[in-house]
Amino acid sequence: MVTRRDVLLGCGPALAFLAIPRSALAAAGRIYRVPISLQSGRLAVSCMIEGKGPFELGIDTGSLTSIISADLAKRLDLKQHGVTPLGIAGRYQNFPMFEAREIIFGNAFRQERVLFAGIDFPLGRDVVGMLAAGCLTTMDAELDFSAMQWRLYPDGGPDRTGWVAHERAIQTNDVGSPHLYGQVSLAGQKLRCLFDTGAPGSISIFSKVARKCGIDVDRQNWSPVMAGGQPRRLYRASAPLEIGGFRIEKPLVFVADEFPNFIEDGLVGLSLIQRLNLATEVQAARLWTRPNGNPGRPDRYNLSGLWIDEKGRDIKATMVGRGSPAEQAGIVPGDRIDGEFRDLIRQLGGRPGDPVSLAVVRGGQRREVTLVLTEYL
Repeated sequence: MVTRRDVLLGCGPALAFLAIPRSALAAAGRIYRVPISLQSGRLAVSCMIEGKGPFELGIDTGSLTSIISADLAKRLDLKQHGVTPLGIAGRYQNFPMFEAREIIFGNAFRQERVLFAGIDFPLGRDVVGMLAAGCLTTMDAELDFSAMQWRLYPDGGPDRTGWVAHERAIQTNDVGSPHLYGQVSLAGQKLRCLFDTGAPGSISIFSKVARKCGIDVDRQNWSPVMAGGQPRRLYRASAPLEIGGFRIEKPLVFVADEFPNFIEDGLVGLSLIQRLNLATEVQAARLWTRPNGNPGRPDRYNLSGLWIDEKGRDIKATMVGRGSPAEQAGIVPGDRIDGEFRDLIRQLGGRPGDPVSLAVVRGGQRREVTLVLTEYL
């Protein structure tokens, strides 16, 4: 499962962004209203590709380049334009480039000549590709999570009185779609974060930034998580998070030592973004946000503190959270855990108070341990 992809290497100028047909740009005063939905934790739009479909494409404001299943591109007989070296989902390789001559989004907006990088790994149930950040940063647009619409304004958006303005929000890159940034405050520290609808979590920040925000990354309890193929630690902040006009007391914060080089302080993921309506004012490089009243998701994290992976025929402990039931049970990274992988995942994902019995093998010695799932952050 791919949770997000980071485009780190160069791509041809033809990949720059979502292209808007000239006929659409000339349509004075027009507003295009495209239905959107939330599919398996992704923001998605239904579309017809060269008259076939419908297909679900995700909207990913954290990506420089649109992507599509290479198998689907070949079945649709999309024209291939060679290969381009890219870094996608931690894979740095040559990806085939495909051109869709026409895409119709939600039976509301027609777009010509869309270029995709073809991928050979799954994006999630029912989603066959992802649209890059140009969905919002190429022309004035809005993501309305109240009406569940993606609106495009070829001749400029409406007045945004009552919205929160984020200046210098649209940053043009040498290649690929311009990125979208916003201001976030954590423990009174002002942070500049990428707004990434392709990231499923809440907020992720650098460890050096976390320290400035009062998170003691060297001593505080943390829970393990994997994002984009990279290990991260989840901490409970003791101070409030303010974003786009609303406030969250003592949020859970993902912390990592490394991010792609276009991320400044961190990124905001879909679970927070969907509590806001977003609008762009491209000429002014401005992002507007307004709380929409959508409820936040209940806090959830790994209550065992144990992260396991399959290593060939073995199941290994790869991360053990500080202060967690797994640490208290004496489990350390590298221990082998006997059992069936899916059954172990199910047990470790249980409710507070659930006991989990494990057979742990280290240095040829096997021992039985029982840990109790606990809210320890």
